Amino acid sequence: MTQQNRADRRRTATRNRLAAKGDGPFETMGLLERIELLNLLPREGTAITLKVLRDLNDELGLTEAELKKAKVVTDGPRLQWDVKAALTMDKDITVGPKALEIIKDALNTLETKGKLGLSHLGLYERFVEGVVPEKPSTNGRVEEE
Repeated sequence: MTQQNRADRRRTATRNRLAAKGDGPFETMGLLERIELLNLLPREGTAITLKVLRDLNDELGLTEAELKKAKVVTDGPRLQWDVKAALTMDKDITVGPKALEIIKDALNTLETKGKLGLSHLGLYERFVEGVVPEKPSTNGRVEEE
């Protein structure tokens, strides 16, 4: 079984488990928001936290098709992509109660320390303040015409 198949099976199992419980709202997120959120998530924690993070990473992560469509390339430790293509790549993400708590904690920590950047603002408004975005965020990037 390939890594992608395992991720798909875990994702399906997580969605089914959340759907059965009646929780786990779905968030529609753009590619840029997903990348920014992936960068905010903690890398360590309790066993339960890590299991939730693993599922959330699977949900937020980019598929090979998305990498190709957005023309994502690495430049050292940085990623570069076609912004116009990325703006058309929304995806429904399952965010359960524990995942939401982890996301809020990460964003609140940045805000408390005065480290919240413009690229985090859309995520902060969405997950902490509960503001529903009109369209996917460009995370502070300006699209040139």
